[in-house]
Amino acid sequence: MAPHILFGGTFDPVHDGHLAVARAVRDRFAATVHFLPAGDPAHRSGPHASGLHRLAMIQLATARERGLAIDTRELGRDGPTWTIDTVSELREELPAGTPLILVIGMDSLRQFTTWKRWRDILAGAHLVACTRPGQGMPTARDLGELAVHLAGEPRDLLDNAAGRILIEPTTAVNIASTAVRAALAAGQRPAGVPVAVLDYIAHHRLYRADDQP
Repeated sequence: MAPHILFGGTFDPVHDGHLAVARAVRDRFAATVHFLPAGDPAHRSGPHASGLHRLAMIQLATARERGLAIDTRELGRDGPTWTIDTVSELREELPAGTPLILVIGMDSLRQFTTWKRWRDILAGAHLVACTRPGQGMPTARDLGELAVHLAGEPRDLLDNAAGRILIEPTTAVNIASTAVRAALAAGQRPAGVPVAVLDYIAHHRLYRADDQP
């Protein structure tokens, strides 16, 4: 059964690193990857750009990309965005037995046991943790109690609906949204951001130094 794949984050703004991860996972599983922009993320400070602006930038970045889509459910929620709520909703919507995959970064995986109801998240979904260039592969000791969930290959995730963790090395562009925002605040047009997104940011005067929260 084809998996349902979510790639969550603030995407503040979306950049080539995000797109590289999404493409790698799309190709690895031969399935559509759904960008899942967060509303008010519970595990980090609030986004600098509004949900509508971040959604518009993702739409521009993915407009010509096959196999990349957008799920807006978290933007419409009031209060903090909890991953367990999204997993619970999708488990009610998807056919029974559908593999549900959450794409996260290695930093998020290392903090995963601090997430609200993390065991319930794993009971309802798989995790694909993507490494950045230069990041080493985590050891079983690094992962602690998550180590028992490690999968050896993508097939392990496709043969089960939930509960496995795959470490996926990627050739992602080594760029971070914080660096992009800093460059934009300094009046630069940073590399590693789609031209259409940069034009949108300039037109709407986003991430200017005098607009930072």
